[in-house]
Amino acid sequence: MCIKTLVSRTIFTLLAIASFSATSQAQAQDLAYAKAVVKKLASPAFKGRGYVGGGDQIASAYIADAYKRSGLVPLNNGSYFQDYKLSVNTFPGKVEVKLNGTLLQTGKDYLIGATSPSVHGTFKVIPVKRADINT
Repeated sequence: MCIKTLVSRTIFTLLAIASFSATSQAQAQDLAYAKAVVKKLASPAFKGRGYVGGGDQIASAYIADAYKRSGLVPLNNGSYFQDYKLSVNTFPGKVEVKLNGTLLQTGKDYLIGATSPSVHGTFKVIPVKRADINT
């Protein structure tokens, strides 16, 4: 490694440490604000910040407004937003899965993969033991 690279890395590391140190001091002073933001984002008005009901849009608008009020400069052509694609499953209607007549809860009793298609019907259950699953 050349000396120029070593000096550059050392300067970068020192600046990063100073930045994080200043940030943690500022965050410690704004603990009440941080708690208020988390409480607000977790409130029913934000609909779980999910896609059904537009909770994600409500949350992103709130965060962008907080950035603006804090004086942060938007870096994406004057916007605080950045477009991206994300595959998700949403359940805007009624979802019902029963096993042996028992109604199961989505997210608790079973999970649906993001790439799963919509299906309707009656299907054969194939029991799988946890020990048989390699993760």
